[in-house]
Amino acid sequence: MPLLLEIEYPGVTAEQYDEVQRTAGTRSGRTIEGLISHVAIVSDDGLRVLDVWESREAMEAFLPVIVPATKAAGFPDAAPRLSQTHNVFPA
Repeated sequence: MPLLLEIEYPGVTAEQYDEVQRTAGTRSGRTIEGLISHVAIVSDDGLRVLDVWESREAMEAFLPVIVPATKAAGFPDAAPRLSQTHNVFPA
């Protein structure tokens, strides 16, 4: 069953998010194996990310790519919330 990752980064800007996307994310040309869906929300409070992954293993395989990129862009440490999904379908 797919896994939902929710994570909030207080104070992170759209520009910082875009930098990470250029270096490690979908705009880098890199294939992100196992990622089903990604949503990024930027507000006055910072950045909120919601990802749906095929499995915990797929998510963990991407950590060595994304964590250094977020650190380089100045993201603060943040603990994700992980939830098993009950239903995921393409809209």
